[in-house]
Amino acid sequence: MSNKRPSATDSMWYRTNRLQENIGWAGMALVQCASFPTLYMLAAGHRVSLPDLSLVLCLMAGLTLYLIRAYLQRDRVYMVSNGLGLAVQSAMLAVIILAPATP
Repeated sequence: MSNKRPSATDSMWYRTNRLQENIGWAGMALVQCASFPTLYMLAAGHRVSLPDLSLVLCLMAGLTLYLIRAYLQRDRVYMVSNGLGLAVQSAMLAVIILAPATP
């Protein structure tokens, strides 16, 4: 075991890396919460305009590819983010498919 004291550059690297990690988690939370207002309004019985099916399918395809990439790179932020994104978009897809047609 080394008794080497961390240098100023080691400490700065740790703070910078920690900041980058926190920025990543905050960005993930904001992006993944973008669909929640629409889902909440639907659950509460309000009329909302739903996104096109093609938009949701393209988002799901992209999230799947990003999830595979994140897994291969062992990037925890992106694995959680893309997994959550796929779950939310799956809920949106179900709403679009199962929603009754409006005249």
